Amino acid sequence: MSNVLTRLNSKRALLTLSLACLPLITSAHSYPELSKTRKAGAYTGAIERDHVYRVNDEVRHLLYGYYRDMTFNNPNEDKYRILDDFTFYDSVRAFSGEICAMIWRHANRMPERYREGNIEAEPILNTTKLEQTPFFAPASPWYSQDYAITYRGDLNAYRHFVSAGNKYDEYHIGYPLHRVGTLFGQYAQGKKEYMVVSLQTDFLGVVDGNISREKLLSSDKALLTMVMLPFSYNDIASMIVERKAYLSCKVMAKFIIPHR
Repeated sequence: MSNVLTRLNSKRALLTLSLACLPLITSAHSYPELSKTRKAGAYTGAIERDHVYRVNDEVRHLLYGYYRDMTFNNPNEDKYRILDDFTFYDSVRAFSGEICAMIWRHANRMPERYREGNIEAEPILNTTKLEQTPFFAPASPWYSQDYAITYRGDLNAYRHFVSAGNKYDEYHIGYPLHRVGTLFGQYAQGKKEYMVVSLQTDFLGVVDGNISREKLLSSDKALLTMVMLPFSYNDIASMIVERKAYLSCKVMAKFIIPHR
């Protein structure tokens, strides 16, 4: 009998130790649903029709029609200056990965960072402070300021950003992060909890390796691109390390492109 009790106590001790080694996962924040968001009908309709596409240059012709406001200061420039540029697609993928890394850090109670992999950029954040609920918590640095990263290529540079969490209400199309929400049709199944990023971009030129201060486009407004991350908050939270979250979203990010 004593041997049985000893074995039981040993198993309980091992179970306790195993549980203690598991990361503490923060409960998922319920981001607003895109399906209930104002002026988002074209995007929810696109998801219902499966008009979502991996971020790469194979969809440049669809993007040509989508970016109706992409007009240049130089009338001799064409949209294909952007849409034929590999850096554009790579930067969208990389920025999408950063959003997932941010979610992962919050969910796993890790210190905040500006970028995944400890690639810091201004402003340098307090690396001992835990990542707060991105864009929602007043203590998050991105509650009151845009989260932005500029990516430079040989010809163009792209300042990608999502608006500060307090800039718009949660059901505005410009709010930085949504869940897909309740949609209809065969292509909507299983996507309710997928994340959607309201990505905004300023397009800049590069001269002699330096980023120009002047914008390439004639409009002062950044262009909006809706990017679907085919993972739920819990999917991202359960990935084993931050790098996995970053790479998964970088690889799987999809443009949402309304079209006929």
